[in-house]
Amino acid sequence: CQPLPDDGLAVYSTPLAHRPAFVAGDAALRIAPHEPYELYYPIRRGQLNVSGGYSVRAAADALACVLRTAITDRLGISKLADLKTYTAVVVVPDAADGVLLNELLGSLLADGSSMPFAAVFVQQAAVCASLGAGVYTACVVDIGHQTTSVACVDNGVSLAASRLVMNYGGEQVGRALLWLAQRSRRHQFPAATLNLSLPQHEEIVSKLKQHCHLKRAITVTSFEFKLPATARVAAITAPAAAATMESTACVLHRVNISDALFFAPLGLLVPQLFAPLEPHLPQDAIYEHGDAFDDDFLHAPPCS
Repeated sequence: CQPLPDDGLAVYSTPLAHRPAFVAGDAALRIAPHEPYELYYPIRRGQLNVSGGYSVRAAADALACVLRTAITDRLGISKLADLKTYTAVVVVPDAADGVLLNELLGSLLADGSSMPFAAVFVQQAAVCASLGAGVYTACVVDIGHQTTSVACVDNGVSLAASRLVMNYGGEQVGRALLWLAQRSRRHQFPAATLNLSLPQHEEIVSKLKQHCHLKRAITVTSFEFKLPATARVAAITAPAAAATMESTACVLHRVNISDALFFAPLGLLVPQLFAPLEPHLPQDAIYEHGDAFDDDFLHAPPCS
């Protein structure tokens, strides 16, 4: 998150003690919408997020801010200068592009870097998964938040010809689940109360998504979540007997969901269920040929 100009009209429901230059990690997802910050994800669909007016350099700098925050807050290393005595292990996607690797390693090893590690060991995710399971040959399927990747590992080596990356994952399952639940005739779902563009609402759908299954027997699952009692939400939920106003100015929603929990994850097998929700930047648009003997470089047309 980066601060935006304050127009003086914002009403802060959860004001910060002080406004830092940026907020990274889970704390950025829980900032009140009225705070003068812009939410930005440095990584989208497994590559640097250069959409929305952000360049490759800006995305790499934002990623470095996230890494520094994780090192200081989660690992307890308060002085980044002490990283000179540490070695980092970086697990990267099997089909990671050269731009992501160059920028990531540059942030960790370059002279004058804010994270001056002594050395960096880079390994592919599928190889780490197979070796971690105690096998040297395996077919690794990674269902992530925004991408689903498949890679075959033979004797500890990821086979390039077997790699496959599909631009859908848990995020699309959650959107499909919400879409099906709001249109279910069997159970009443509080429509128009959840907006997936807000990280707090996306977290609610993520928790609901944990109840998805592929069992043939359809069961009814009860779920509760709270939302701020804004005027719009109160007007929508007032007629519903399942919503009660609490002293904390929140509305408690109790919903029942059955078949939507079964049909939503089927989109992983039938991707046609996932409608395209946002434009995807082609990988070639930000690809950098770092190897002069790379196949793509040799087959590329000469520059005029």
